[in-house]
Amino acid sequence: MEPLRSLAFGSIGAAYVSVGTSLSAAARSFLVQNLTDVTLIFSWGEDIDNFVLPTNTQFVYDSSSNKTHTEENLLAERTALFVKQDLAAPTSGSVYFSVFGSEGSGT
Repeated sequence: MEPLRSLAFGSIGAAYVSVGTSLSAAARSFLVQNLTDVTLIFSWGEDIDNFVLPTNTQFVYDSSSNKTHTEENLLAERTALFVKQDLAAPTSGSVYFSVFGSEGSGT
């Protein structure tokens, strides 16, 4: 089972920083929560802006919870989530990255 990953507002700035560690196993679904006081930009690789989350919102992605283990479309093992500020640095709150249905975890 994957641990909850988080990053406090004081660590989020103009450059991408990882939200916790990379995945130890492929995952079928995940939840990203921006509980800071500003809009943030997220990336799966530190070099491309992939999606934006406004303050106090969340993003749920369920890529394949209803598929068999032989079907692909998983969030790959060793994937890491990165975050940076959009227009301003946050002054309160945290970002959370929750992973569900990891391959080999039994969840």
